[in-house]
Amino acid sequence: MKNIKSLRKDIDQIHTDIFRLIVKRIQITEIIVKIKNKEKIKFVDPKRELDLIHMFDQKTKSDTDLKKMIQKIQTVILTENKKYLKKRTERYTDAKI
Repeated sequence: MKNIKSLRKDIDQIHTDIFRLIVKRIQITEIIVKIKNKEKIKFVDPKRELDLIHMFDQKTKSDTDLKKMIQKIQTVILTENKKYLKKRTERYTDAKI
């Protein structure tokens, strides 16, 4: 059985991985913004966002509390990513986010 120190180290690694993945997600969405601007496509896709929010519903259907938590996390990721991109794109492009 692991001790608390070891488990906390595991959690720290998970947080490091989450950070890395969030940064990678931002980098990819910045490229998407550039492509959509070039092709005159509106950046926000409400259906896609809703699909992302509910992406893990089937995997969490037996645990409604986990399902709600994951949906909230997905919503925060989407909302904060849009805010971040809006600030970045206002400086570099004329993107409509």
